[in-house]
Amino acid sequence: MKLSTREIFLLVILIIIATGYAFHTYTYVPLREEIDKLILENSGLEKTIKAEEETINAFMQLDEEKQNHDYKLLAAKVPEAPFLPEMIAYLNKSARDADINLLAVHYKELSRENIKQKGNNAGGVHDPWCLELQATVSGSYPGLILFLNKIEKADRIYALENTKIKLSKRKTENFQSGILEEGEIPHKLVLPATTITVGYNPDHILMDVKFKAYYDNRNIKGISGIDEQVEPGQGVDNPFKR
Repeated sequence: MKLSTREIFLLVILIIIATGYAFHTYTYVPLREEIDKLILENSGLEKTIKAEEETINAFMQLDEEKQNHDYKLLAAKVPEAPFLPEMIAYLNKSARDADINLLAVHYKELSRENIKQKGNNAGGVHDPWCLELQATVSGSYPGLILFLNKIEKADRIYALENTKIKLSKRKTENFQSGILEEGEIPHKLVLPATTITVGYNPDHILMDVKFKAYYDNRNIKGISGIDEQVEPGQGVDNPFKR
């Protein structure tokens, strides 16, 4: 049977439509569903990754803050410079808090003789710079003990070496009158008598405290061992200027 031109044309159109329907139904639709599924999974993965990144960043920030806090504490114990004015200011404040008097502070910087080296000058490790100090204070015994406790509990490391205590003597004069009793006849001239009693003044005990402080200029840049430096007053030169 011979098909006419019109029938052939319609048959071709039908085949094209059937092919398009089959492609759409059995190829495009499943593929599109798979793509939508992958897009949905990717969105979920992106949210999970973002949440994990935020968690990691939070932990890293907390860890960085903790490290900075720890470094700050270490820098306070062994600062990057001597900070002598700040040290003397702390000793003076501690003496006032303990209700005693800070009379003098002597100090000197020790030499760097104790450098430790490993091998042929490789990997050398050296101790921090050391300051040797002696503070002279006076006051009551409880106040002196409180002053020592403040030094030991300071943020900066102070290595106490020894203390010397000296008691100050106090003289007390007792006046005795030379007045005669009623009816008593003097056989000789009676003068008033003064008795001197020597004792110790418990509120004026002298104490010399020798201790060491350290500093290291290799501290981490941007982290200082003190929060506020002591500045000289207007028109006054800083005697501890470095």
